[in-house]
Amino acid sequence: MSATNTQVQACGSEGNNPGFFDGFTKVALSIMIVILLGIYASGAYMSSHKMTGIGTDDVVNNLATATKAHGEHHPFVELPGDAELSAFSVANFFAGLIVGYHWLKLFGPKPETGTKKED
Repeated sequence: MSATNTQVQACGSEGNNPGFFDGFTKVALSIMIVILLGIYASGAYMSSHKMTGIGTDDVVNNLATATKAHGEHHPFVELPGDAELSAFSVANFFAGLIVGYHWLKLFGPKPETGTKKED
């Protein structure tokens, strides 16, 4: 009885290595950028028209900042209402898709280089 050696091929580990930015990654990044641009555009529109996207987070933040001893906090990119949470969630969703798609390529077993010696 002979033992069979099965190896899992990570995406892109074949002879024609397309690199990290293959078709799936480019499409996922493109969709993410379009969604994020929509979120940022709607945030800019809401901000220019003095609209508030107030939710429970703002109420809790206002209560927390009232008890804070030091100055007021400003995020790196300030968006009204829950647009910051939405942008963060969209970016992390697509980052998870891309890392999950390339998981074996990033963290899987490395392909053997050289020739095998058989006993």
